[in-house]
Amino acid sequence: MLRSLLTTEASVLFPSAPQSQIGAVLRKQIPLARKCSLRFHLISQRRTITASQKARSVTEVAGYKPLLPTKSLSIQQKKARTQKELLEILEQDRIEILSTSDLFILLKYLVATQPSPEALQLKSRKLLDAIRLRNADTDFRTLEHLSILLECYTRLGYFREPTKIAEKLKAINLPANPAFFSTLLLVLGRRDFGQAFSVFKTLLNEKEHLDLDSFITMTKHCGMYQKLDRLEEVEGIIREMKFQPRLKIYSALIFAYSKNNQIEKCFSLLEEMKSFKLQPSNRIYTTLIRGCRATSMLDKVDLLYSDITQAQSRSDIGVYNSLISFYAHSNVSRAVQVFRELPDRGLVPDLFTYSSMIHGFCKHKQLDQALTLYYEMLHKDIQPNVVICNTLIDAHAKLGLVQKGLRFYQEMAVRRIPPDVHTYNILINMYAQHSDLARMQDMFQEMLSQHCRPDTITYSTLISGYSKNGQMKLAESAYSEMLQKRLVPNLITYNTMLHGYGLEGDTAKMESLFEGMLANKVSPNRMTFDILLNAHARHSRVDEVAATLERMKTWGVSVDSAAYDSLVGDSEKAQAASKVKLYDSVENCNRRIREFIARGDMDAAKNLYDEMKQKKIFPDTVTCNTLIFGWLSGGCFSEAVAFLEKMKEDRILPDKITYNSFVTAYARASDPKSALLFFNKMRGLGIVPDIKTFSSLIHAYVKCADMDRAQILFSQLLRSRIKPDMMIFNILINGYAKRHQMQKALDTLSQAIRMGCSPNCETYNGLIDGYCKSGNFTQALAMYREMKAKRIPENSHTFSIIMNCFSRLGENEEVLRIWEVTKRQGFANHELNPAITVLLDSCGFNSDLRTLQSVWSAAKQEVPLDENNFNSYIEALCRLGAYEHAKKVFIEEMPGAGIRPSLKTCQTLLTQLRSKRRVDDASVITRHIRARYPSLYDGLGTLPKNDSSISIPKHPYTPQN
Repeated sequence: MLRSLLTTEASVLFPSAPQSQIGAVLRKQIPLARKCSLRFHLISQRRTITASQKARSVTEVAGYKPLLPTKSLSIQQKKARTQKELLEILEQDRIEILSTSDLFILLKYLVATQPSPEALQLKSRKLLDAIRLRNADTDFRTLEHLSILLECYTRLGYFREPTKIAEKLKAINLPANPAFFSTLLLVLGRRDFGQAFSVFKTLLNEKEHLDLDSFITMTKHCGMYQKLDRLEEVEGIIREMKFQPRLKIYSALIFAYSKNNQIEKCFSLLEEMKSFKLQPSNRIYTTLIRGCRATSMLDKVDLLYSDITQAQSRSDIGVYNSLISFYAHSNVSRAVQVFRELPDRGLVPDLFTYSSMIHGFCKHKQLDQALTLYYEMLHKDIQPNVVICNTLIDAHAKLGLVQKGLRFYQEMAVRRIPPDVHTYNILINMYAQHSDLARMQDMFQEMLSQHCRPDTITYSTLISGYSKNGQMKLAESAYSEMLQKRLVPNLITYNTMLHGYGLEGDTAKMESLFEGMLANKVSPNRMTFDILLNAHARHSRVDEVAATLERMKTWGVSVDSAAYDSLVGDSEKAQAASKVKLYDSVENCNRRIREFIARGDMDAAKNLYDEMKQKKIFPDTVTCNTLIFGWLSGGCFSEAVAFLEKMKEDRILPDKITYNSFVTAYARASDPKSALLFFNKMRGLGIVPDIKTFSSLIHAYVKCADMDRAQILFSQLLRSRIKPDMMIFNILINGYAKRHQMQKALDTLSQAIRMGCSPNCETYNGLIDGYCKSGNFTQALAMYREMKAKRIPENSHTFSIIMNCFSRLGENEEVLRIWEVTKRQGFANHELNPAITVLLDSCGFNSDLRTLQSVWSAAKQEVPLDENNFNSYIEALCRLGAYEHAKKVFIEEMPGAGIRPSLKTCQTLLTQLRSKRRVDDASVITRHIRARYPSLYDGLGTLPKNDSSISIPKHPYTPQN
């Protein structure tokens, strides 16, 4: 009766509206109409009312704005408000004048733009209230309105609100459309899988009508959140529902299982859909190819490629791009084959195709082919994007072709391709690898000036560049800046910082950072523990080494050869190693051998080697290399050579590490001829020397002042197509500089720059020191100014060299000024000791006793002094005539500081005393040495008895004209 009445009255009010549309609307409005019988009675009396009153009558009765077209309220005839106008109305608190559609438009904008739930809540509160007052939270004109509202609720964390909406619909006897549940699950799943799945299960238990889209939505969510158990449950429900096999069901299931790395299951579904004569779509093929790439299943991709080429439907370029991208990572020749087949299949390569091919060639170091494709792409008027440019810059950087890499960066500006964070990360890393800190900093500043936000990789690279070059203060500054920008350090960041502190010897900060790393829930890896072990072992901290070994076991990191390598060479470290339980296997026997070698017990190590063969535990190359290393470290060269021959008899082939051990050991023993002999042997066996082999051998000849032979070896290195690094160039530069061959040193530097190597702090230290010791102070200071102009950070050695330069010029005030600057650089205490030695020498040569004592008193308060510092102070006191004070320092102050004098210090003091014929003082010192340091006393036998001809040495330099 009511429906008939409403239909009749609506026909009178809206004569132009179709009867079917009126019926559909009124069916939805009947429950509310029952609550408004009085108003319906007035309408049934057909009072004379205006058109606008008629429209308002139906609106008020139903509680909704009219859905039927009317002239006065036609939405199409209203002028749409701009976004700016809507925001102004919201700010002016006049939202009651907005239509429901405008409310949802404004809410959608706020959901998309507000940065936090708190900001969204502040802005959207009034809008949500207005929507509820109009019952618009249960009357959705479109599913878009529903999606907007649900998205808002989920962003605010109001996960109960969507359920309340469903309850409201039920309360007024309006069953929700299945599309409502599908949209509800879609939006909930974007924010919280658990909430979405809970709602899904509730709806199933209440036997709500869920359409296929709801199941597909949940299937995709299971894939995105990698919930394999839930995915299998959803698939089981789908099969129970006995939906008709459809392509979109299989597409969703294959997508979800591929996200869970269940590629075998994906191929099973593929065969199943083929059995229903469903042709796989391009999206399915693309999903499977990507899944195979994630799991490195090359053979499966070959099967897919066969299916694609034989398929009746034509595959698009996207499928072939996926194939090419896969093959480019694993088999670039196959990628070329697929690429060349594209024209035959009527397909044109696009930007992504070229990008994948160029990346593949660059990854396999085929730069020429990559450049050929790049220029082919340009010839076809396909403009490169930032990904391609980044790939080419990175490829050139990794091959040391810095300038060519920079050309592509400059070309990006010409082509108006804005660099992204990856571009700058590559460039910053390029300069960091070449220790060019000045350009690295410049590139970082350029990145900021271009409003490109640095990420964790950016700061990790900066920290790595600084720490590897001994600039831990700058590394700490970059780390602090990273935290201020709310960037989360990753494992690489922490390992880099830990390594830097380890090199600095600052184990306190290293351990503190490690604890912070664990507190931030970043799990350490093997490299982390190797860094900790190396740092503690370097300073013979046995307890810390043992504690680190225990930590490794706690974190499930086995104590393998890499960990034991850090313990080799020191018996105290072996005490910590012995706490680790060993088992019978070749790996654990190798560990035992390392332990014996660390204790210096080579006999036990050799006996264990023999026992291994008796127990049929076959030694490997690592075992033999460990024994050889032990003998060579102890100077037992003949035993190592004999074992090498036995190794060959046992058919254990020596490798590059074996021969590098011999070359390095003989080089350190200043026996370059023997080192060269093993170098030639390894080449004769077809073992290619690496950069380490050449570095050791060249360094050996440099130490022996045979620069001609060192240069010959360097030429061999170049002919071997091994790219030299700046370290080798620095060895040569320092060798020439120490022999005052400065022009050759400069020529070597020019060659390094031509080969793409950037001079670093060590380069300039060698040149400045060479000029200084040659007496050419003008050029030495010019080199220092050039170093600063290139913004190459100085290390503590640089300041020591410059202080020595001014000391030899007699400018003690400048030495004192530079010392104050040096202290402010934040160097570790042990790094300041050489500068203090230079400072004391300068005061002894160029100042008075009062200044010397003042400097000494201040230095004792600031830095723990070492033996060299005491030696220089004693010599300076004698030079200034303060012999009694020198005696007191030697007899009282040195033992009080826990410093044992060296033979050099003893001889220095006795020589000075005897030269001034202070025989009684010399006798007191001699008796003190005999009583307290008997081993040093034995070494004094070479001191001349008649010292009348000995005089106090003058300053070692007379300025040049």
